[in-house]
Amino acid sequence: MERLEEELTCAICCDIFSDPRVLPCSHTFCRRCLQGLLELCPSCRARLALPSAGPEALPINFALKAVIEKCQQEERAGREEQQQEEGTCRAHPRQPLNIYCLQDRRLVCGQCITIGRHRGHAIDDLRSAYRRAREASGQLLEQLADPSRSKLLSCSRGLRQHKARCQSALQSHREAALRYFKDLGDALEQKKAALLSALDEVESCVSEKYDPLIEEVEKLKVYNTK
Repeated sequence: MERLEEELTCAICCDIFSDPRVLPCSHTFCRRCLQGLLELCPSCRARLALPSAGPEALPINFALKAVIEKCQQEERAGREEQQQEEGTCRAHPRQPLNIYCLQDRRLVCGQCITIGRHRGHAIDDLRSAYRRAREASGQLLEQLADPSRSKLLSCSRGLRQHKARCQSALQSHREAALRYFKDLGDALEQKKAALLSALDEVESCVSEKYDPLIEEVEKLKVYNTK
């Protein structure tokens, strides 16, 4: 990765290329860095015959620009994943998951219930949701202590219903976790494929530029040996 970052860094400003332009000697620099450097290449010191319009008229290194854009997308995606790990909302970045949606039985943020997909759902704060769950469990335990057979039967039904609700909620969370990590894996594979494709494009451009020159030099070598 350090090697790739090195390749994407301008030798003049030591920063990631911005609007990369290719000189006739094939070296690439930021367009703004070339302002005033109109005689020699900063890397190889080759004399340049630049267009009269200046660096603005130099061709854009589109292949390199594509790789830079892909790397920047990867960086943004990494920041979004970090937000998820830190307990912030996936749909609304930097918003904390501090509200419990009673309808969907999941944690949401303030924007989810005001402008998002959970708008209009019954909600509760985390402290109250936890207290309700504890109270429900406590009531069931109190019913177990009553010797009355009818209450025991009612308590048994309540326990089974409570267990079923818990299992249903767990299953929903399990399915959501599986979907999330599957989507995350698919997204990473797509990003990997896109980055490799961009690198292949750069390699193709390098081959297209240098292979004919190498072939011509080889021909001259053969000619000179005759």
